[in-house]
Amino acid sequence: MADAGDDQSAGPIMRLVVSYQPDNYMALYHAGMSEYILGQMDFARTHLRKFLDLYHEPDGYRNNAVEVLQRLGAK
Repeated sequence: MADAGDDQSAGPIMRLVVSYQPDNYMALYHAGMSEYILGQMDFARTHLRKFLDLYHEPDGYRNNAVEVLQRLGAK
């Protein structure tokens, strides 16, 4: 689901993964993107910030997370 671009649908399962594996950076990314799409901005900020703390590859995932956090006024 999430890798196919459906972050909204993947959100609940990604939040479950994060609850058991809080450092799973891909689950943090997809949960944060889902929360952003659903208007849950505080959760989106929290998950995307932690994603950026853990994931340092200069790729589309990182770029998207930075862009969303900038839209939310959080770096």
